[in-house]
Amino acid sequence: MKMIKETRGSEILHSALLLGQQEGFERLTMARLAEHAGCAVGSVYREFASKEDVLVALGVRVLQAVTPAVESVVVGQSYASHAVLRYLLAGLHLRQQLPWFSYLLQLMNEERVWDKISSETQSECRLFWRQHLTQISEVIQQAEDQALAPLSASQLQQLLPSFWALLSGYEQSRLHPVWHQVLPELTISVNNPFMQSMLSLINIQPWAHQNPLDAFHLQEHSKDLSEHLTGIIELFNTQVSDTWALIKVA
Repeated sequence: MKMIKETRGSEILHSALLLGQQEGFERLTMARLAEHAGCAVGSVYREFASKEDVLVALGVRVLQAVTPAVESVVVGQSYASHAVLRYLLAGLHLRQQLPWFSYLLQLMNEERVWDKISSETQSECRLFWRQHLTQISEVIQQAEDQALAPLSASQLQQLLPSFWALLSGYEQSRLHPVWHQVLPELTISVNNPFMQSMLSLINIQPWAHQNPLDAFHLQEHSKDLSEHLTGIIELFNTQVSDTWALIKVA
């Protein structure tokens, strides 16, 4: 499998990251990318099949660099269900803080894009998601045997959409073709204490009440969660050069 680590390919991805942050990924063109990278348009096309190919390859590089930090929030938890909550909350914070990162992540999971990227980039993307989803699925499967871990009311309100997506099957659909092609054996069942706990919260329609979750007397997360998340946000708020240094060594 070809790994996009060549000097020219790395320079093009670096330019794509800079342009995406400065001008928006939606406005990026192969001609503008070539101009910024200081090469001919043909040189860009020799490395990447399309704009979508560039952006998905960049998304893989970013994910390779930051996933270890995000996955670290699940380490050392007494409850597997608590670990899942921390993991989802970390991802939520990243998407809120970094719209460009959220855009790349969404693009990687759109079926219309999958047909426009090279077989090499597809292979890299599949390999990354298989490794990542395999690790996270182990935590999810452990959590299925446990009840919901203590969580603050505000944090539960933030996470309800994510759990509804899992329970309704929307998340699996959103991740198509990645989810089904890469890890089809991973399924989310609602017939377990963890998911039933979330269902009970969703079914009372908490958004219809002023203080919907106060009655649950839920404990606040320990301080270390906010420290974990703060560290991850600081990682993403570094200068572009520092972020790119992480991506290149991933």
